[in-house]
Amino acid sequence: GGERIGRFAYEALPSIAEVTRPFERLAGIRVDPERHARRRTKWTTAIEIQTVSDGEVPPVELPAGARITEPVWSPDGTHMAFTVDGGSIGAERGLQLWLADAASGTARRLGTVRCSDVLGRPFAWMPGSQALLVHEVPPQLPPPPARSTVPRGPVVEDTAGKAAQNRTYQDLLGNADDEALFEHFAATRLALVDLQGQAQPLGEPALYASAMPSPDGKYVLVERLRRPFSYAVPYSRFARVIEVLDAKAKVVRRVADQDVADEIPIEGVRTGPRSVHWQPERPATLVWTEALDEGDPRKPAEHRDRVMTHAAAFADTPEERLRMKHRQRDLHWTTKAGQVLVEEFDRDRRW
Repeated sequence: GGERIGRFAYEALPSIAEVTRPFERLAGIRVDPERHARRRTKWTTAIEIQTVSDGEVPPVELPAGARITEPVWSPDGTHMAFTVDGGSIGAERGLQLWLADAASGTARRLGTVRCSDVLGRPFAWMPGSQALLVHEVPPQLPPPPARSTVPRGPVVEDTAGKAAQNRTYQDLLGNADDEALFEHFAATRLALVDLQGQAQPLGEPALYASAMPSPDGKYVLVERLRRPFSYAVPYSRFARVIEVLDAKAKVVRRVADQDVADEIPIEGVRTGPRSVHWQPERPATLVWTEALDEGDPRKPAEHRDRVMTHAAAFADTPEERLRMKHRQRDLHWTTKAGQVLVEEFDRDRRW
C-alpha cells in the first residue's frame, strides 16, 4: 500500500557446518533432503519495517537465531509472510510458515504446515489478504527411497534421430534412483492456510511447479510436471500440464499438455502456451504467449509471437490480442484494466 517499507538483513558468510551438509543433485536442483527444501547457504536473519509517514523502524520479533526466507507482503500491506527454518531433526524440521504483523512487529507461526520450495515459491497470498496458498510437504510422507547399490538396469535414452541444439546443464537426473528421489522431494500438496493457521487441503499431491490464485480467488492456475523425465535437460523443460482448478480442485480448463522440451534451439522457446498467468484487474482471465515460428529464431517469420487471452468460465475459444514482430520478453501490466507494456527482443540486432 506504500505506507511501509520492509528491510532485511542477511548472513554475511555461511558456516562450515551449513556448507558441508549433504545434498542431492536432482533435475538441475540441489535439494536438502533433511529439510525437504532447496539447499541454501544464505539466509535472511532479521526484518525491519519502516513506516514512511514518521520514519519509525520497529524490528520484527523473531525467535533467537532464526533463519528465514525473504518475506512477501500481503496485498493489503498489513502482514508479511515468510518461512522459518525449523532445523533438520524432528517433527518441526523443514520450512515453517510464519506471519508478521506490519503495525506491531509481532510474528507467529501459522498452523503446523511444512512448506516446500523444491520446485518454486513455497506460498502465494490469496486475494483479500486473509489466506495463503501453500505448497505443503505431504503429510505422512514416507522416508525417501534409498539408493540401490546394484543398478536396476541399463540406462536407456531415446533419440528421435534429429539434430538438436542443447546447452550443457549441471545436476541432471542420471538413473532410476534419481527419478524416484526427484518425485519424492518435488511432490507437494496445495493447501489454503488462513491467518489463524487453519489449513484446507486442495487436491492430491503432485509435482506442482507453480500455483497462482486468480484475482477473484475462485480459481488456481497450476503447472505440474509429469513423466517421462529427461536426463538431458533440467526440470524446467520436463513434460508439463498447465491447468485451471476450481475451489474443489476440479480441473475446469486444460491450457496445455506438453512433452519434454529437449529440442528447443539456442535462444529459442517452447512451442504452445508459455508464460501463462492471470491478467490483473480482471476477475479470472488467462493470458499467455505462443510462438508463431515454431520457437526457432532462425526461421523467417513476419511475426514471432502472439498474445492470447481466455476468460472464465472458459467455455469459448481463446482470443488473439496481439502479434509481435520480435520475441516477446515480458508483459508489464499497468493499473489500468487491459493496458500492458510489451517488451520484445530483436535477436539479430540485439535490440
